Order: sequence, then structure tokens, then C-alpha cells
Amino acid sequence: MGRVLIIDSNKEFAERLANHINSEYPVLTAEICGEPDKAYKLIKDGKNDLLILDMEIGEGEGAKIYHFAMEEGIDKSRIVIISDKEPDTIRQFFPTGTCLAVLNKREPKQKEALDMVLTSIQRKAKLS
Repeated sequence: MGRVLIIDSNKEFAERLANHINSEYPVLTAEICGEPDKAYKLIKDGKNDLLILDMEIGEGEGAKIYHFAMEEGIDKSRIVIISDKEPDTIRQFFPTGTCLAVLNKREPKQKEALDMVLTSIQRKAKLS
């Protein structure tokens, strides 16, 4: 089983995303964390195949959580940054190459990109 950690304080969005992952990707298990303090512990546990991180969680906590995840050894190719802001705005803080993807939470085409990522993570989880 692969584990996807969703760090997002928007409970409705996070639950919808987790339900999508749990129903469409049977090898993956989505876990929701809406509190920055709890996120650090879940990252430190080190059992995450993918980290989906909302940049708007807490005041400035999104960037802090990202840097903590990197320090804890989560590969940048296992981190997806999501935001209500346009991807170009977020890329000012996370240029190309600093994470797997920067996606707008509300844009349907961005959901397709996330589904491609989840398909890949599921395929890798099946092999391990």
C-alpha cells in the first residue's frame, strides 16, 4: 500500500481529494492533516509515498512544512504543491525543479495532472 499525505486546512477540499484517491487508486491510502503542528509529526514518521501540500495552510506554514519535509528526506519528486493561487504565482516560491508539481486546486485540467501523478505512485506502490 502507498500512503498519500494531504496537508490542507480546507477540510471539504481535503476530504473530497482523499475520497477520490481512496476510491480510484485502491493501492493508495490517503490521510488528511489539517493542522500544521500535526503535519510535522506525520512527515517525521516517514511513511509517505506522496505529500500533497497546500501552500495556504497557516501563516507561512506551507513553506516551513515543505522545507521540513526536505530535511526529513522526502524527495522533491514526491511533493506536490497545491494552492488556490495561480501556479505561476506559487512558482515564484517554488521554481521548476523544487517539487514534482505546482497545481491550482480549483482548475479541472490541474486535476488531470494530479491523476497522472497518482497513477504513477500507485504503479510504484504495486511493485514494492
